[in-house]
Amino acid sequence: MKAVRNIFLILLAFFFLVVVTGLILARLFEQEVTSFIIKEVNKNLRAEINVGEVRLSLLKRFPDASVIFSDVFVRSVNPGDDPAMPDTLLSADRITLQFNLPDLVRNKYSLSDFRVSGGTINIYVSENGNGNYQFWNENREADTSVFTIDLNMVEFTDVGL
Repeated sequence: MKAVRNIFLILLAFFFLVVVTGLILARLFEQEVTSFIIKEVNKNLRAEINVGEVRLSLLKRFPDASVIFSDVFVRSVNPGDDPAMPDTLLSADRITLQFNLPDLVRNKYSLSDFRVSGGTINIYVSENGNGNYQFWNENREADTSVFTIDLNMVEFTDVGL
């Protein structure tokens, strides 16, 4: 019985150490990682985005790292200046971008999962075929960035369309 208790205490101490280490590392690298990701995402977007808070979590989706955007608002792209087009493409309580943790340690940012929760998407297509959802900037010069997108999952939870 004493051996079982000792094993339990060792596992509990190990778990505690992992959690504390994850929290400390997330706080140490949060500013650097979130700033880089915001810069890289903005280079690829045509739409204006407003975000309330950005956090880095190493524990939420362990063994992956997550960048969590709270109170997100994405303005519609309006190439034809259509007055009937809504001004909001997306509003969400939270958007989570998930990255491979070992790659993050090597300064390689590979986006694997994209999750949106709690919000609304307003897709609109005008009579001449222009849509407010064409927010991704595809006309980029040769990209030598360490930021790549290799999506395995896109998930929408409690999102109205």
